[in-house]
Amino acid sequence: MLKKIMAVMITAVLAVSMGACSGIRNAASKDDSKVSERNLTNMDTIITLKAYGANSDAANDEAAKKINELDKMCSTNLEGSDVYNINQAAGKNFVKVHPEVLKMIKTSIEYSKLSGGAFDISVGPLINLWKIGTPEA
Repeated sequence: MLKKIMAVMITAVLAVSMGACSGIRNAASKDDSKVSERNLTNMDTIITLKAYGANSDAANDEAAKKINELDKMCSTNLEGSDVYNINQAAGKNFVKVHPEVLKMIKTSIEYSKLSGGAFDISVGPLINLWKIGTPEA
Protein backbone atom coordinates (compact mmCIF):
# COMPACT_ATOMS: atom_id res chain seq x y z
CA MET A 1 0.00 0.00 0.00
CA LEU A 2 2.82 2.39 0.84
CA LYS A 3 4.23 1.82 -2.64
CA LYS A 4 0.93 2.79 -4.23
CA ILE A 5 0.71 5.83 -1.95
CA MET A 6 4.20 6.83 -3.02
CA ALA A 7 3.31 6.35 -6.68
CA VAL A 8 0.28 8.61 -6.30
CA MET A 9 2.30 11.22 -4.41
CA ILE A 10 5.12 11.16 -6.96
CA THR A 11 2.65 11.40 -9.83
CA ALA A 12 1.00 14.40 -8.18
CA VAL A 13 4.35 16.11 -7.58
CA LEU A 14 5.49 15.46 -11.14
CA ALA A 15 2.16 16.64 -12.57
CA VAL A 16 2.30 19.88 -10.59
CA SER A 17 5.95 20.38 -11.50
CA MET A 18 5.32 19.74 -15.19
CA GLY A 19 2.24 21.95 -15.15
CA ALA A 20 4.08 24.76 -13.40
CA CYS A 21 6.84 24.55 -15.97
CA SER A 22 4.51 24.55 -18.98
CA GLY A 23 4.40 28.33 -19.20
CA ILE A 24 8.17 28.52 -18.93
CA ARG A 25 8.52 25.74 -21.48
CA ASN A 26 6.31 27.56 -23.97
CA ALA A 27 8.20 30.80 -23.56
CA ALA A 28 11.76 29.47 -23.34
CA SER A 29 12.03 26.29 -25.39
CA LYS A 30 12.58 26.33 -29.13
CA ASP A 31 11.63 22.66 -29.36
CA ASP A 32 8.19 22.57 -27.74
CA SER A 33 7.13 19.75 -30.00
CA LYS A 34 9.57 17.21 -28.55
CA VAL A 35 7.81 14.70 -26.32
CA SER A 36 9.57 12.06 -24.26
CA GLU A 37 7.57 9.24 -22.77
CA ARG A 38 8.81 6.38 -20.65
CA ASN A 39 6.95 3.46 -19.11
CA LEU A 40 8.36 1.61 -16.15
CA THR A 41 7.14 -0.86 -13.60
CA ASN A 42 8.08 0.12 -10.10
CA MET A 43 6.46 0.25 -6.67
CA ASP A 44 4.30 -2.68 -7.78
CA THR A 45 2.55 -0.55 -10.39
CA ILE A 46 2.94 0.68 -13.95
CA ILE A 47 4.24 4.24 -14.20
CA THR A 48 4.15 6.44 -17.29
CA LEU A 49 6.44 9.45 -17.38
CA LYS A 50 5.83 12.11 -20.03
CA ALA A 51 7.85 15.28 -20.48
CA TYR A 52 7.94 17.99 -23.13
CA GLY A 53 10.67 20.17 -24.58
CA ALA A 54 14.32 19.98 -25.49
CA ASN A 55 15.32 18.45 -22.13
CA SER A 56 12.44 15.98 -21.90
CA ASP A 57 14.68 12.87 -22.07
CA ALA A 58 16.83 14.17 -19.21
CA ALA A 59 13.71 15.07 -17.20
CA ASN A 60 12.39 11.53 -17.56
CA ASP A 61 15.80 10.09 -16.67
CA GLU A 62 15.83 12.11 -13.44
CA ALA A 63 12.23 11.23 -12.60
CA ALA A 64 12.87 7.50 -13.15
CA LYS A 65 16.02 7.72 -11.02
CA LYS A 66 14.09 9.36 -8.16
CA ILE A 67 11.28 6.80 -8.35
CA ASN A 68 13.85 3.98 -8.15
CA GLU A 69 15.50 5.63 -5.13
CA LEU A 70 12.17 5.97 -3.34
CA ASP A 71 11.23 2.38 -4.12
CA LYS A 72 14.51 1.15 -2.65
CA MET A 73 13.82 3.14 0.53
CA CYS A 74 10.16 2.19 0.86
CA SER A 75 9.80 -1.36 -0.39
CA THR A 76 8.04 -3.64 2.05
CA ASN A 77 9.75 -6.66 0.50
CA LEU A 78 13.32 -5.47 -0.04
CA GLU A 79 15.51 -6.39 2.93
CA GLY A 80 17.28 -3.31 4.21
CA SER A 81 14.74 -0.76 2.99
CA ASP A 82 13.48 1.66 5.62
CA VAL A 83 9.90 0.38 5.45
CA TYR A 84 11.04 -3.25 5.59
CA ASN A 85 13.11 -2.38 8.68
CA ILE A 86 10.15 -0.57 10.28
CA ASN A 87 7.94 -3.60 9.76
CA GLN A 88 10.57 -5.99 11.16
CA ALA A 89 11.05 -3.82 14.26
CA ALA A 90 7.34 -3.16 14.87
CA GLY A 91 6.64 -3.26 18.59
CA LYS A 92 10.27 -3.99 19.41
CA ASN A 93 12.45 -0.94 18.82
CA PHE A 94 12.85 2.28 16.90
CA VAL A 95 14.24 2.52 13.37
CA LYS A 96 16.12 5.47 11.94
CA VAL A 97 14.74 6.28 8.48
CA HIS A 98 15.63 8.57 5.61
CA PRO A 99 14.06 12.07 5.98
CA GLU A 100 11.98 11.50 2.81
CA VAL A 101 10.49 8.33 4.28
CA LEU A 102 9.62 10.18 7.47
CA LYS A 103 7.98 12.95 5.42
CA MET A 104 5.91 10.35 3.50
CA ILE A 105 4.77 8.75 6.75
CA LYS A 106 3.81 12.12 8.26
CA THR A 107 1.98 13.10 5.07
CA SER A 108 0.13 9.76 5.06
CA ILE A 109 -0.97 10.30 8.66
CA GLU A 110 -2.23 13.76 7.74
CA TYR A 111 -4.25 12.40 4.80
CA SER A 112 -5.66 9.72 7.09
CA LYS A 113 -6.88 12.45 9.43
CA LEU A 114 -8.24 14.58 6.58
CA SER A 115 -10.12 11.60 5.12
CA GLY A 116 -11.57 10.50 8.45
CA GLY A 117 -9.59 7.27 8.21
CA ALA A 118 -10.64 6.36 4.65
CA PHE A 119 -6.97 6.61 3.67
CA ASP A 120 -4.99 4.24 5.89
CA ILE A 121 -1.24 3.71 5.64
CA SER A 122 -1.45 0.77 8.06
CA VAL A 123 -3.18 -1.55 5.57
CA GLY A 124 0.03 -3.61 5.18
CA PRO A 125 -1.07 -6.56 7.37
CA LEU A 126 -4.17 -6.99 5.21
CA ILE A 127 -2.09 -6.84 2.01
CA ASN A 128 0.25 -9.45 3.47
CA LEU A 129 -2.67 -11.67 4.54
CA TRP A 130 -4.18 -11.57 1.03
CA LYS A 131 -0.69 -11.79 -0.54
CA ILE A 132 -1.42 -8.86 -2.83
CA GLY A 133 1.41 -8.31 -5.28
CA THR A 134 2.52 -11.95 -5.19
CA PRO A 135 1.75 -14.92 -7.44
CA GLU A 136 -0.37 -16.35 -4.59
CA ALA A 137 -2.71 -13.35 -4.41
